[in-house]
Amino acid sequence: MEILEIGDKVRNKKLLTYNALAMTVKDIDENKILCEYFDSSSRTDKEIYFDADDLDIIQKVDGIEEP
Repeated sequence: MEILEIGDKVRNKKLLTYNALAMTVKDIDENKILCEYFDSSSRTDKEIYFDADDLDIIQKVDGIEEP
């Protein structure tokens, strides 16, 4: 598994609610990753913690997209 960095874009592999959302990694605390996403229903940015194993990287902070 590739190492997550602050600023990476990720998706959740398990929860359908968060699977379609591209979220930004905001903080890393051991295996807990704080992700920020835009909630269109409330029109606000929200944050939620996930386990690192539950996330797929879709774009690295340096701009290189994952295959």
